[in-house]
Amino acid sequence: MSDQFIGKRYRVIRKLGEGGMGSVYQAVDERLAREVAVKRLDLPDHSDPQVVAQFVQRFEREAKTMAQFNHPNIVRVFDYGQDETGLFLVIEYMPGGTLKERMGKSINEREAATLLLPIANALSYVHERGIVHRDVKPANILYDVHNNPMLTDFGIVKMMESTGATLTAAGMGVGTPTYMAPEQASKDFDHRVDQYALGIIFYELVTGRKPYEGNTPLQTMYMHAASPLPDPRIYVPNLSTEACELIQTALSKNRNGRYPSMVFFAQALQRVIVGQSQFATLSSQADNDATRISGASNATVMPSVIPAAAPPVETPAFRPSTTQPPAAIPATPIASPPQTQANRKKFNPLWLVLGLVGVLAIGAVLAAVLILPGLLQPKTDTTPTVAELALRLTELAQAPTETLAPTLTLLPENPPTPDIQATATQSPTQEDTPTLAPTEPSAGSILVRDADQMPMVYIPSGDFTMGTNDSRVDQRPAHMVTLDGYWIDQYEVTNRQYALCVEAGVCKRPIDKASATRADYYEDAIYADYPVINIRWAQANQYCKWVNGRLPTEAEWENAARGTDGRLYPWGNELPDRTRLNYNNQIGDTTQVGSYPLGASAYGLYDMAGNVREWIFDWYASDFYENSPVKNPDGPDEGEARSLRGGSWQSDVNSTRAAYRMLGYPENNSNQIGFRCVIRP
Repeated sequence: MSDQFIGKRYRVIRKLGEGGMGSVYQAVDERLAREVAVKRLDLPDHSDPQVVAQFVQRFEREAKTMAQFNHPNIVRVFDYGQDETGLFLVIEYMPGGTLKERMGKSINEREAATLLLPIANALSYVHERGIVHRDVKPANILYDVHNNPMLTDFGIVKMMESTGATLTAAGMGVGTPTYMAPEQASKDFDHRVDQYALGIIFYELVTGRKPYEGNTPLQTMYMHAASPLPDPRIYVPNLSTEACELIQTALSKNRNGRYPSMVFFAQALQRVIVGQSQFATLSSQADNDATRISGASNATVMPSVIPAAAPPVETPAFRPSTTQPPAAIPATPIASPPQTQANRKKFNPLWLVLGLVGVLAIGAVLAAVLILPGLLQPKTDTTPTVAELALRLTELAQAPTETLAPTLTLLPENPPTPDIQATATQSPTQEDTPTLAPTEPSAGSILVRDADQMPMVYIPSGDFTMGTNDSRVDQRPAHMVTLDGYWIDQYEVTNRQYALCVEAGVCKRPIDKASATRADYYEDAIYADYPVINIRWAQANQYCKWVNGRLPTEAEWENAARGTDGRLYPWGNELPDRTRLNYNNQIGDTTQVGSYPLGASAYGLYDMAGNVREWIFDWYASDFYENSPVKNPDGPDEGEARSLRGGSWQSDVNSTRAAYRMLGYPENNSNQIGFRCVIRP
């Protein structure tokens, strides 16, 4: 390059910046007399001339592709070329600088969403054309003369990858670790890496902080894959539910848990701007699969009506790290659960002294496997190579998560509700079956167990649709299942009831006596009729055996929650709110069982959505529905994790859906997990 010109046509005015891929200059196009920006790309330092030639060919191909873009929020490409110094790309000059230069302090969530919405639309535009940006970051969001945000640098990372470039100790090279999705290190990724990056930028805009910052690029990448997402409400206590849901979904470590396309991400930004109420009613069903992009080469088909996809979702680690939880949203006063004779008994003070001197501590087994101490310190000789790290990140990114944004399929507003008819109180007299009348009880009949005074509801034999076609792969496909009749607990098992099993010497105490906000949750009589928590799968299963039953299968649980009309939620198809369930961290902890009668299922079961997730009998397999038996399916024959259902007090509108599936390792426990039991006639 001469002192004044690039390519003999572009007169340099000043240097605007420099990065790992080259330098950028403000210049004047002498032929057309207009200001431009010229990006100088360094040729790869490679001994093989063929590699260099391939890079030049790819550069030309990518430049021509970018020149075809015609979007109001994408920086235009005017020209490209090669001179004695190297390659250069001529683009539209942006006098407003970069978003990176404007960041540092937090801004209002609506302002942040308004800023990023045009960028999301620009990414949706290029995704439709089979292009993945791969390096969305504040430095690549520029401002034009009218202060409009503009996206630039498409295809640059892809060109660098063709040379075998990788991350360096200084963080230069392919991609930017601060904004890279976990799977991007493995090169097995799709358009959703751009959504993840934009989610990181949104987080940084509203909190003034990056969620993950390591001492080295590799450490930062590992944090993206393995470290809990810091709750943004630590820094912005009044952050809206819509903003939290957007962050949780877009930053899912599993790409299948993110929004299925940038169209849905943009819709989530609009919810932040105008509020959820503007999107609560859908005029028609949209085809979620039409907007799902299976790979960068496939174009997105825009839905005729963009649905208000329930933006999820809870990640177990997404919670404040401080001792004080975010301020809870006061719940609307609700009715107490129906009082059985057992419910009116006072909690026996004996339970208060049954505790051991100490509480057993359980290590997070999975976390122990994932944590690499070497990555928590500055890079040393023991730091994994990029290849090793890529393999680990791929394994982490493929693990199922809760996060998801499905299309909400509208069904009849008032699905039929079976009549609930009380029957005479009976109790199980055999190991596996209760004493029942010769004819099948009617739907919703009540039977009360002697052992713990739990009301059980009868679910009649018949067919129902299990799963959905409007969600992630582990809930697909929707398929018909036939079940024999069964009895299922009307409520989640409570502290009072579980203590009876402990007193009988059959059950072990919960792993921890505390809940999220209550130190003596299990032992305090105030919480006797709250769901028992901190229970491992084997403990829950042992309790159900004690009452001559077992944990429900996924099919039994979903049938009891959805009924035969395929409703989205136990109460119907209306979106959740605080009158129907304890969810979305509005209370910040569990509530008394049966506290939400408006959220009861068609069969009269309580808390099938929210409050606590529930252990399921089945082993979990993400592909089980593809080959599920039609008659009484009970899951795979073996596995590593058990299924969980129902969402918890921290779950969002998506993960409280009746078809939503989760997994839980049986040796683990949580203050968000409880259970209920089933008895088959």
